[in-house]
Amino acid sequence: MGYYTKFELEVANGDDHKTDYEQEIRELSDYEYLFDDVVKWYNFEEDIRAYSKNHPNTVFELSGEGEESDDLWKAYFQNGKMQMCRAKIIYDEFDESKLF
Repeated sequence: MGYYTKFELEVANGDDHKTDYEQEIRELSDYEYLFDDVVKWYNFEEDIRAYSKNHPNTVFELSGEGEESDDLWKAYFQNGKMQMCRAKIIYDEFDESKLF
């Protein structure tokens, strides 16, 4: 049993437009379709932390959408460090004037 997540990679800052980051990360993680399908990538944090050390001036933004409907997050990586940002779902308060 495992937990599937859809991962997307963006370069938030420092892209050199030469390196195929996604391909290098696929090779590192042994997932051929890592950014094309849902996968069980349990070591993503460790893998991207290590990979980001190879590109210390680049900020990587890794987005995840898990199996659960509220499991949305973004993680930022630079030079082995990470910031995790989980989605916050907020509903408007009831407003009687908006009833139609």
